[in-house]
Amino acid sequence: MVLLKSISIVETINSNFFEVLCAIGANLMLCCAGFTSSASGFLIPQLEDPILGFGITTDEGSWMASIKEIGSLTGAIFGALLSEKIGRRSSLIMDSILFSLGTLLTAFAINLEMILAGRFIQGHSSASAMVSAPMYTCEISQPKVRRYTALFPVLCWDIGNVQFYFVFMTILYTRWRC
Repeated sequence: MVLLKSISIVETINSNFFEVLCAIGANLMLCCAGFTSSASGFLIPQLEDPILGFGITTDEGSWMASIKEIGSLTGAIFGALLSEKIGRRSSLIMDSILFSLGTLLTAFAINLEMILAGRFIQGHSSASAMVSAPMYTCEISQPKVRRYTALFPVLCWDIGNVQFYFVFMTILYTRWRC
């Protein structure tokens, strides 16, 4: 009897560990989205410098800071429709790929328009993932684990945001491009 109880406890721990691990994996893209959400505060002063950046104006800097939020508006709407049409998991995979493309476009930008396009894509895909990730996380988690895994989307976003500040505090005066 004791042996059967100990086996069931081990199975429960392994099952819950796998659920938590899957929930973390589903929300990792939100760490990246949180990381890039504060990037405009670091990038705008460097982009205004004609030597390090493109010598952008204050108006262009405002567009760079706000274009990600405009992308978030479209991402939230289309993310809900897409996750309902093709499923939460597939939607998260597509969002991750799209976010990676937006990040590459921003990192290797040769002009301001490429940065604006990359930031728009980042905003669109991160908002779409912010719609899909909580639903997917709750769908794959059992009720006894759901109370912990439901906080992962916001937690991952915040962890990414804090990581940004720690990373760029150390390399504040370096070049922004790859």
